[in-house]
Amino acid sequence: MKIKRFSSIATTAAVIVASNIGMNAASLIAPVVQPVQAATCTDFSGRAMFQANVRADKNTSSRVVKVLNVGPYQFSGYEMGQAVNDAWTNQPDSRWFKLSDRSGWVASAVINGNPPMGCSPSAVTKPSQGGKSVTDAVNRANPDVNYRFDGSWTYCNWFVADVLELLNVPVPRVTRTDQYSTYNSPVFGLRKKPLLAEDFYDYFNNGGGGRWRKVASAEAVTKANSGGVVVAVTKGKPGKDGHIAIVIPGGTGSNVQIAQAGLRNSKNMSIQDGFRDNPYLLFEYTGN
Repeated sequence: MKIKRFSSIATTAAVIVASNIGMNAASLIAPVVQPVQAATCTDFSGRAMFQANVRADKNTSSRVVKVLNVGPYQFSGYEMGQAVNDAWTNQPDSRWFKLSDRSGWVASAVINGNPPMGCSPSAVTKPSQGGKSVTDAVNRANPDVNYRFDGSWTYCNWFVADVLELLNVPVPRVTRTDQYSTYNSPVFGLRKKPLLAEDFYDYFNNGGGGRWRKVASAEAVTKANSGGVVVAVTKGKPGKDGHIAIVIPGGTGSNVQIAQAGLRNSKNMSIQDGFRDNPYLLFEYTGN
């Protein structure tokens, strides 16, 4: 069992007990789909349970502006920065909270509290020429360190959901509390469970709320290389789990390169290595 920090808007965050074992694609309950729109992460609270450094920038090598004493504090937003191991879970957390008085940044890892559910960073990564933002988002989520297969569960859907959120792309998640996963996002902290890979497949194949369209391999490579957001997904063979990955820049022709979590985690591998002989489809985010 692990102690996790629960988000609150009006009050300081309460500490709750949550299991460290997450749910995978073996869930037997069909999710209720509702795309999550990015919320504004302003005026949320958290509590310093011990003295915590306020820094000029979002890393531990930045100048210490001041030191927070034990007690509640207000924050006006958050951005992604250097990962710091969470004081409660010992898991890496890349979020840095901005104090409402604008004096500096505090690592989320040392604050008992979270932004409201569904919030995106106040400085989000946007698609840009050359695909740099997609690469940045993959590096921030870092499947080489996070989303590791734990012997029972794999987390391809969590990895893709976190990368999409870093790119400010709405992510569909289950909405009923009895379907929440006790696994938590390594990047954002507590989050509702994203769709299973096979349900993502249906969501994208049905147009993804008018925001996604199917593309061929050569077009997927072109889109990813020019900064577009593209996913690869399979429903899996009968009796097998689905799988989902992010298409990254660097492919050539129709040779697609991906980043993924699963039995094998990688920031850069061929789609053939990631999906093996499972038939997959590619979808581009159009943002309409």
